[in-house]
Amino acid sequence: MDSRFPPDIRAGVRDALPLLLGVVPFALVAGVAGVEAGLTPVQTVGLSVVVFAGASQLAAIELLGQDAALGVVVLTVVVVNLRMLMYSASIAPYVRDLSARVRAGCAYVLTDQAYALALARYASDRDREG
Repeated sequence: MDSRFPPDIRAGVRDALPLLLGVVPFALVAGVAGVEAGLTPVQTVGLSVVVFAGASQLAAIELLGQDAALGVVVLTVVVVNLRMLMYSASIAPYVRDLSARVRAGCAYVLTDQAYALALARYASDRDREG
């Protein structure tokens, strides 16, 4: 990776690369499920961009395929993703000094795997300091 990027960014990308192995299979599953549920390919990709959370994305696809009310779909996605609220509260002290724009970007890409990596990194940093 280009040395113009800060060491923390380079380390984060390096640590996250193995997680990308699961992205392609999930993308295929979500894509097939979306099209089989009656969504167009563009709608399916759009859902991936907006929802960006595996379990809730599949739940939304299933509900949309059954013509559920939009409120039910949105409520289901919110409930399934409530764990992100706990994740965010847990790592908030570590990202407090980042700009609002960077925190928003981090919130968008927060996944179970990213949370686990972040906790491991923060614990490692704390152990080195402590």
